[in-house]
Amino acid sequence: MPDKTDSIEIPVPDIPVIDEVFVTFYRPSGMLGKKKKMLQFWFHTSFVEDNLLSFSKKECDKAVKDCKKHKKYSEGFKIEVVFKDAP
Repeated sequence: MPDKTDSIEIPVPDIPVIDEVFVTFYRPSGMLGKKKKMLQFWFHTSFVEDNLLSFSKKECDKAVKDCKKHKKYSEGFKIEVVFKDAP
């Protein structure tokens, strides 16, 4: 299990987002390029304040099932989505 201080930054090209946004994370699953869903979450852009949204594992579908035993995700697991101002 990852330490609470571990972090991964996933750079994403500048993509305009508006209204409802659905984000899904996948991991490789076996051979032949198959993938398995790890977690997913929704947000509405009207809730973005100071260009940041934060999601605990309780707020992420599939990850919420790990809240008691912390086998897949650390107890302090969270996802932060950082936004840039629109030009």
